[in-house]
Order: sequence, then structure tokens, then C-alpha cells
Amino acid sequence: MLRKGHSGYPLKWFRDQDVVQNLFQCVTCSQVLKHCVRAGCGHQFCAFCVDKILKNDSRCPSCRRKISKSTILKDYPTRRVVKKLTTKCSNEGCSWVGKLLSLVKVHMKNCNFSISDLNEDTVQQSSVVKYDDLRKSLSVKASTFRKTPTEGIKELKGKKAFLQTCTKLSLRQLKLNPYVNVVLRITNYTRKLRLAKLSKRCKRIDSEPFYTSSGYKMKVSVYLNRGFRRPRSYKDYIGIYIFLMKGDYDDYIKWPFDERVTFVVVDQQNKDSEVQNFEVTMIPEGQKELNKPLAGSNSGLGNPQFIQHSTLRTRKYTRNHCLYIAVAVGP
Repeated sequence: MLRKGHSGYPLKWFRDQDVVQNLFQCVTCSQVLKHCVRAGCGHQFCAFCVDKILKNDSRCPSCRRKISKSTILKDYPTRRVVKKLTTKCSNEGCSWVGKLLSLVKVHMKNCNFSISDLNEDTVQQSSVVKYDDLRKSLSVKASTFRKTPTEGIKELKGKKAFLQTCTKLSLRQLKLNPYVNVVLRITNYTRKLRLAKLSKRCKRIDSEPFYTSSGYKMKVSVYLNRGFRRPRSYKDYIGIYIFLMKGDYDDYIKWPFDERVTFVVVDQQNKDSEVQNFEVTMIPEGQKELNKPLAGSNSGLGNPQFIQHSTLRTRKYTRNHCLYIAVAVGP
């Protein structure tokens, strides 16, 4: 089964990164050893990384000695040490410091800063998880995302489940919802939109690359003014796109990418009972942008008419000049 995110633990989690990198870095993924194993040659790997080695080359990437499954042992002493390493929360604004085991088992599930802030052009990843069937948006053109009768039946089932679990979830609830992949926080939205209009360009905001639970690597891009590729026709809309990227698991997952992607604009009401989020769901149909990336990234695929600027002025989609967009990827 594919593990979430990178094979190892991200180096940025650890307080003393130089020491950790020198002592506990996996020679394959360059992350900190996760579920450490030791090969017969003496080198250490993440459990998932060594599985990849055995399927491909069967030689240690450091010393090039032949390794086999029978000579690989679970390195319990190293695992215990790694779990006790001092880490820090990577969520902006959070000052939590503690052991890795506490970070993974407790803090990451309860951090009040888990929705990441947005710099001028970059957002941080919140979490990557599996997502259930979601509802089709009225804004997606049928000519671009058509469904077969079977898919239509599945969509109706997914729509019912979605309305029960996500449509009326508040921002606070979305942060804790296991179905949400990533939440983008766009600060100073009003100013950024004004600057984008004045510059007469498609002001774009990119998320950091992230992995889905199925092993796909991608990023999300938001165009604040005018749609991607057809700016004149969609100048009063925000456009939103996914970009599939070359990842660690591309040789083991299904292509072309065929999981539905749902974008949710969060309604920031004072009372949870008044929340009515805005959703757009894309249903892929094997477009060329969804094929296995041969270089760093495929061209983007998404919706140039994601949401109108005027719509964002209704309800409380923007509050204190801040806009939240949740993104989910699922079958």
C-alpha cells in the first residue's frame, strides 16, 4: 500500500536538521528514515524506499552491492531513536515543540494552525488523504467533463454523501475533516485581486507540490483574475487548475489520472448552521494533461470559470479580506 506523502519524514519537521540529516537520512528519498530497515550491506532505508529498490534495481544506491529481501532487517533501535527526535510543528504560527511520535500521533491531528497561510505566490500543504465521491458542479461544462450513465449513478450516490459531510462544514470543521486534502488560505485577497486586474495579467498562486493518498504528485494553481488560456472571455472569474507532476510512485500507479477533484470555497459564517460552501467538481476523462508526466509537470487542467468575483462578495466567502479554498482528490 502506498504511504501518504514522501517515503520518509520531512526534514523540515526536525529542530536540529544538520544532525538529523547526517545521522538519519535515507539514501534513497533524502528524507528522515521512516520505518527504518537495514540492508545486508549496512545501509539504512525507509521501508517503502527499499521496496522500490527491490522492484527496480535490487542494488544499494550507495555502494551498489546486491541486496535481497532475505537480507533486509527491521532496524528497531534506529526506529526508537528517530521517534524520540525533537521536532517542531511546520504550520505557520504554531510554536509547538516535542518528540516525533507526539507530533505524528497527537499534535498534527489537533494543531490549531493546520490551515496554512499564503505568501504572495505560494501556499503550504495542510494534509493529503483519501476522498469519497463528491457532487458534480453546475459550473463545469459538459463538453469538457462528460459522464457515462454508470458514472452518473455513482455521482448521485456521492452527492448525497457529500451534502451530509462537507457542504455545510465550517472552516474549523474542514480543518479536522479527514476527507479534505489541502486548504489554501489566501490573505489580502481584495488587494491581490486589484493588483491582478491593474497588471492585466493572470495573477497566479501556486500550492506547494503534494502527494495524494493514491500516490499522485500534483500542485494546485489559482488564477485570481481571468481564466487560464482564455483571459478575455473569463476576466470576471477566478480560475483553478491541477498540475500533475513527476513523482516517486509514477511507475506503480494507474495512468491516466482518473480521480475526481473537488474545489470548495469556504463560507465563513459566524454560525456553523448557516454555512453553505460553494463546490466545483471535475471528473477526468483521460485528457492528455492527465497522462504520466514525462518531465517536471504536465500542463494544467481545470476550470477557468471556477467562481465569479461577484459571487465572492455574497454570503461570507471572503472575510477580513481572506479567502479559503479546500481541495480534495478522490476516486
